[in-house]
Parts: sequence; structure tokens; C-alpha cells
Amino acid sequence: MKKVLSAFLMFGLFALPAVAFGAVTTVPEGPQTIDALLGTIGVITNWIFSILLVVAVVFILLAAFQFVTAGGNATAVQEARQKLLYAAIGVIVAVAAKGIVTVAKSVLGAGGGGGAF
Repeated sequence: MKKVLSAFLMFGLFALPAVAFGAVTTVPEGPQTIDALLGTIGVITNWIFSILLVVAVVFILLAAFQFVTAGGNATAVQEARQKLLYAAIGVIVAVAAKGIVTVAKSVLGAGGGGGAF
């Protein structure tokens, strides 16, 4: 009985948004052209870029603080170096995410230039 009740609650919770938006009769259309799709991807990659850069700056600040407060402790210095490495990887991933749209446009031959940038 508990399994049936929990399954009902689980599926009921997933159905709530459908019931709440039952009055909506049209489904929003997605991008209709390659340029529109690449524009949408550009917006998403801009968000990813921004978030990853903020995380990288936080890691750099934490690593700098840890370097300053290490006091010759080899373990703390090694942890600070790891944080700097993670920050560098984050910046590389962010730059790669920023370049996805440009590469996709050149491969697909769509539009000219940076588009959403």
C-alpha cells in the first residue's frame, strides 16, 4: 500500500504543472532556423561562460587566501595549488563554451560573425 501511495504522490506531483497550465492551448515554438538555434545556443553558452568565470574567480581567491595562510604547511600549499588548477580548468572550459557557437556557425555555414556575442 505504501508503494502505491508513494507512486501516486510522485506521479501526481509531476502532473501538477500540467494541470496548472491546462488553460494554455499553444505550445511555444522552438527556433525555426539554424541562425535562431545558434542564437539560442549562444545565449546558453554566455550564461555558462559567466557562471564558470565567477566560480573560477572564487577558486582563485580561495587559493590565494590559502597560500597566504598556509604558513609553510605543505599540505595546505598543495591544496591551494589544486584550487588554482581547478580554476584554470574552469577558465579553459568557459572559453571553450564561448567558442562553440562560432565553430558551429563556421561548420554549418550559417550567418556571419559572432551572432549573439
